[in-house]
Formats: sequence, structure tokens, C-alpha cells
Amino acid sequence: MLTLLSFLTTGLMGLTVLATRLAFFSPLLSLWICLAGLVFLAILFLAAFQKIFSRDEIPWLSLILGLPALVSLGGLGYLAFLNPLHDITTEPTNPPLFLHPAYAFRVEKGAEYLEESLQLKRDYNPADAPAQVRLYPGFSSIPNKIPPAEAYGVAVKVIQSQFPAWKIVRNDENAHHLEVEAEDPVFQFVTDLALEARGDPAHPFDSKTVMRSRLRFDWMDLGWDLTLLRDLQFRLNLAMAPLQEQFAQRRADFEANGAKPAAPPAVPSTPPAAPKPISQPTQSENPKK
Repeated sequence: MLTLLSFLTTGLMGLTVLATRLAFFSPLLSLWICLAGLVFLAILFLAAFQKIFSRDEIPWLSLILGLPALVSLGGLGYLAFLNPLHDITTEPTNPPLFLHPAYAFRVEKGAEYLEESLQLKRDYNPADAPAQVRLYPGFSSIPNKIPPAEAYGVAVKVIQSQFPAWKIVRNDENAHHLEVEAEDPVFQFVTDLALEARGDPAHPFDSKTVMRSRLRFDWMDLGWDLTLLRDLQFRLNLAMAPLQEQFAQRRADFEANGAKPAAPPAVPSTPPAAPKPISQPTQSENPKK
């Protein structure tokens, strides 16, 4: 009986994930069904474990399937304890905003006809800032030694080339503001990512890439947002290294001039050409009457 229940539970979990991939189930419903399945498999494992000390037949399938379920539940609980936040940013005091509208349901076309009340509220909670500093000390924006326009261009190219499954929903080149939707490959949970390249008014060759990652539904992300941002930071630093070498000389010249923008090269001015004298009309040009 325990073997049959373990087999049916595992099959139900697999069908649930498949139904989510085919858009028959919502990701949140699929998650709760799988969590319930893990709990049930763990209970069957404990019941099967007691059979070892008795003379009854040992349900080996319940032991084989229940042990990973028990370990998975323990790992999920540990990750939930370490990562209670679902909105992570490299700049807690001034995080980038989400300007593109988002909804709790999938919208392919016609979003402009939806009411504003249906949009999800994704305002940053100021109470999360001290909690993030306490949980993730030292996690912040990494300064770049290149202008913000170049830093933003590198970020867009990295996301387009190295994360082709992500969907760019907003690309404001003037404000150096980028918004991306990243979808979980298993349960298809959507994570919203905002990125901004911010310059330093006192130094035109200084900038920093500010990022923010938020799970779309209000639930702990088990460290997914932090892992995503750290991975993206690492890739951006590698991509920006060649540009930092190119701007090193211009940066040195700027600092040698006392942190003043270098004057543009003088262009030799040419005096205006003298007007051509007006020639007297010839006989052919002004014939006598």
C-alpha cells in the first residue's frame, strides 16, 4: 500500500509540473501541490522506515522516493530561513523603480486596454533595506570606470546575448533604464529585473550599475533573486573590463587636469573669403537699344 501511494504521489507531482508547462495550471497552484506531495512522500518514508524493524515486507519504493523528499523539504526550509526577502536590490537606499506594468496573469497583447487597478504593486518596502543589509552584508552596486552610456550599452548586450530566454519589456536608452522579465524554467514563476546605469555628476568617467530583482508574487524567493543579481554582476564586470582599459587614459587625463573636463581641441579659424568684385556688364550682357 505504501509503495502504491508513493508511486501515485510522484506521478501526480510530475503531471502537475507538466500541466504548468502547458499553461493548464497556475505556477502557484503547481508549487503548493508539489510541496504537499513532498510532505506526503516524507510521511510515507517514515512509515516505511518503521517496517525495517518489523517482520513485514519492506516497501523499498517508499524509502527510495521518500528520502529525497525529506531532504528536499529540509533544504527548502533552510533556504527559506536564510532568504526571507523577495525584493533584492544593490542600492537599498535608492532602488530602481519598475515602470513597466505587470499583472498576476499572463498578458501577450492588449495590455493597454486593462484597467490600472489590475496592475501589481511593486513598490519597494523601506523596511526591507535594513533587513537586506543584515542578511547580505557587502552586497551593493559595483562601480564602473566607464561613462554610464557605455555601461548601459554593455548591460543590454550581455542580457541579450547571454540570457536569450529573458524578455526585455522596457529599454530607455535616454534614462539608461532597462526592465526584464525572467521566467523560472520549472514552475514558470516570473521575476522582474530592473537595471540602471547611473553616472557621477562630479566625474564623467565614473558610473555604477544599479539592479533590482523581485519575485512577482509576494513569497520568499529562497535566494533566487540574490543568486540572479550576483551572477549578472559577475558577467557585467567581465564584459566591462575591456572598456575600462580603453577609458583609462582619458580618465587619467581628466584627473590630471584637476577633475575638469578637458577643453576640446582648437579648430583653426579661417577668415571669411573676400567678396568677389562685381564686374562691369559687357557689351553682350547689356546690349544697347
